Amino acid sequence: VGNNSASYTNASWVNGDQVQVRMTSSITCTSVNPVLSNVIGISVGTLPAARYLTVDISADKAFSYDANFNLVSTQALPNANADANDVCHAGSVYYVLDKSDKTVYRYAGSAICSKILKDPAGSSLNNPVGIHVSGDDLWVTDAGKKFIYKYSLTAAFATLTGNVNAILQIPFNSLNGTGSSGMFGDASYVYVLDNTGKKFFRYLKASPYSSVASRVIRDAGGSALQTTTGAALDGSNVLVADAGKDYV
Repeated sequence: VGNNSASYTNASWVNGDQVQVRMTSSITCTSVNPVLSNVIGISVGTLPAARYLTVDISADKAFSYDANFNLVSTQALPNANADANDVCHAGSVYYVLDKSDKTVYRYAGSAICSKILKDPAGSSLNNPVGIHVSGDDLWVTDAGKKFIYKYSLTAAFATLTGNVNAILQIPFNSLNGTGSSGMFGDASYVYVLDNTGKKFFRYLKASPYSSVASRVIRDAGGSALQTTTGAALDGSNVLVADAGKDYV
């Protein structure tokens, strides 16, 4: 399969394959011709599945981790997505919220598209800090306007660029102020992380779209958190990133 090459590659290996080098000399007086190398067994493994995703605004990259928080892969973000503030994924597609541009970027392999987020009236957002995807729903929390906005993914990414208006807005609880720093959600609720009070607030996704609970969050030793920057739901557990303590 190879000819006069110092190296050989094959993208079709399967586990258990074997490879051997056979060299045929053009010199007639050789004692052994052709000559065979030893047989090398091929072991093919699979990369661990990515379970957690985070963005680093300083590195302009997205990082994927497996269930044991081992690094699986990195993805460089384009220059336009330079103020990435939050990220979520739906299968192999992930969405990155850019705070400065008030834009959501959609990454599907090498395909990238983006939409500028607007409120239901078509006005610009103020300080979008959190993003959550559930089915066809894209949820964004705006700490500046103190609203949670809902968008249709189908409508948002019917085209590659442009603007998209929210189809619903939910006002913040009066205690859920401008310190909001992230969000996550499940089938019935969206949760807004508030760095000022080190709390998360739970809001109904359906009518009456109200805040129904809040909880103060602490570290494993019961001490106060420092700088909460993001959160995610993992089964029945909530993961909170604390940039001040450098812990999840």
